[in-house]
Amino acid sequence: MYVWFTDEEIWKLLKGILSPDREKVCELVERIIELTGIEPGARVLDISSREGFFSIEFARRGFKVTSIEVMKPFIESAKKLAKKEGLQIEFINDDIRNFSRSEYYDLIIHTSVPFGYFEEREDDFRVIKNMFRSLKNGGKFLLLLNGKELSLKKFLKKEWMNIKHTYYLIENTITENWESIITHWTVLKYRKRIEFDTKMRLFSGTEIYSILLHSGFHQIKLLGSLKGIPYNEDAVDLFALATK
Repeated sequence: MYVWFTDEEIWKLLKGILSPDREKVCELVERIIELTGIEPGARVLDISSREGFFSIEFARRGFKVTSIEVMKPFIESAKKLAKKEGLQIEFINDDIRNFSRSEYYDLIIHTSVPFGYFEEREDDFRVIKNMFRSLKNGGKFLLLLNGKELSLKKFLKKEWMNIKHTYYLIENTITENWESIITHWTVLKYRKRIEFDTKMRLFSGTEIYSILLHSGFHQIKLLGSLKGIPYNEDAVDLFALATK
């Protein structure tokens, strides 16, 4: 079955839109360290790590990093960057639905792209439970999500973007019961026209809180940004930070 999330050509076209660039990641990693209180030497698992920017920045700061990504080209690119900088990172080319390492990590992050790209909700639950098993007692899990409340506030049926001479027509549709957002992309680049769809799950704050709670987590905080503001009417993102 075709899965847009593992399509390399789509990610080349959406680079910098669905995931942060490297310069932004430096700032975000500093905020994650401040939020979680994690110290150098701790074990960090970066899941769905994409180009590995978060993994690289944590390794630079003295953390023991495992980076897991399903797309081999991303893993190979991240390996080259780590080798160039002399960084020791464990890279794993695998689907995060298959990964679990009992009580091993101090921090697990899913921040390179919003969580919720699997077709079935059961796969979301499976990943979260695997991450719970993989954390040490007291370990923390941080994930970025597409907030249902934010989507309602910021929803646009159609918009244009121009990034580095590439034009994007973005047409959004909300599925029944606000389950997901389907985006039809039309990309105009070098006189070529490319069209494709992406689909992302929407989570309300209450929904993700309940999922994490029923997976065994406690001390669950919903944040409106990595600056630590609460998830309320002033939120710009939805992050969930949960402790095992």
